[in-house]
Amino acid sequence: MKYFYKAEKIDGTIIEDVMDFSSPKELLIFLNGQGIKLISYESLPESNVVEINKHKALYNKGFLSKHLAKDHFQMDFSESLSAKLNEGFDLIQSLRGLKNYYEKTHFNNTLTSIIQELENGKTLAENVQKHPKHFTIFTAEMIYSGEDNNTLSHSLRGINTFYREELEQKKKDLETVKVGLVATFLVISLTVLFLI
Repeated sequence: MKYFYKAEKIDGTIIEDVMDFSSPKELLIFLNGQGIKLISYESLPESNVVEINKHKALYNKGFLSKHLAKDHFQMDFSESLSAKLNEGFDLIQSLRGLKNYYEKTHFNNTLTSIIQELENGKTLAENVQKHPKHFTIFTAEMIYSGEDNNTLSHSLRGINTFYREELEQKKKDLETVKVGLVATFLVISLTVLFLI
C-alpha cells in the first residue's frame, strides 16, 4: 500500500514523501531506522498517488508549501467526495467513507464535526465556512451553489478542476521565478567579472 507521510529529520528538516509499505508499522520501523521522526501519515488510494507525487517536490522545499498544500487539499477533498456521491451514497455516508481516508490526519476531527453538524440539519456549505484553515472561500461558495441547485457533485468536480489548474499554474510560475533568478545571478556575475 502507498503511504503519504510527513516526518522530521534529525536536523529539524521536515520532509514529505509517498512510499510503499505493507503496513504503517513497517513505515515507522523504516523511518526510525534512519533516525527520522514520523509526524503523520495516511494510506492512499492509487488514484491519489500520482497527484501527490507531482507536487511533493514543492512541499519538501517548503516554498509556497502552505498555499500548495491547501490547494491540493481542496482538489483532493472535492474529487474524493464527488466520487463517493457518484457511487450513490448520500452526503453523510460519503463523508463517513472519507473518514477512513483522513483517519491519521489533522482533518479527521474537522470531518467528525462536519458530519455531526450535518446530522443536526446544517448544510455542508455552512460547515465548510466554519473551517477556513481547511477550506477556501471559493470552495465554500461552490459548495453552497451546488447544494442550492442540487448539483453538489458537479460543483465538487468544478472545484477539483479549478485547483488542479491552479496547482499547475503555480508550478509553472515557480519555474519562471527560478529561471529569472538564475538569469539575474548570471547578469550580476558577468557584470562583476567585467568590472574586475
